[in-house]
Amino acid sequence: MKPASIIFSIALLLFSIVRFANSCEKREKRKKTRDFQEALYSLDRKKDSIMAYTYFAEDSLTWMAKHKKNFDITLDSSIQHYQNNYQQDEKRYKAYLNILFEY
Repeated sequence: MKPASIIFSIALLLFSIVRFANSCEKREKRKKTRDFQEALYSLDRKKDSIMAYTYFAEDSLTWMAKHKKNFDITLDSSIQHYQNNYQQDEKRYKAYLNILFEY
């Protein structure tokens, strides 16, 4: 083989490796974004279930205690999920802390 064709083959191989790595990185970012949105949706759903309290419940104290406990569990698991997955990303860190502050 000629040296030019070898150099061209190596360049194409490097180009394909870089493209593959870039697509893997994008896929990972999409997965983290999807997980982040699912955690937020879970928090919103729990918050809505607490706010949707009906005053006609027979045992309102038990109901509120159960829902507060469930919400706290969800919040703690969401914080744990965040710490495991997003601690390196400062922008998401600030956004997540702002969301937790709202709750």
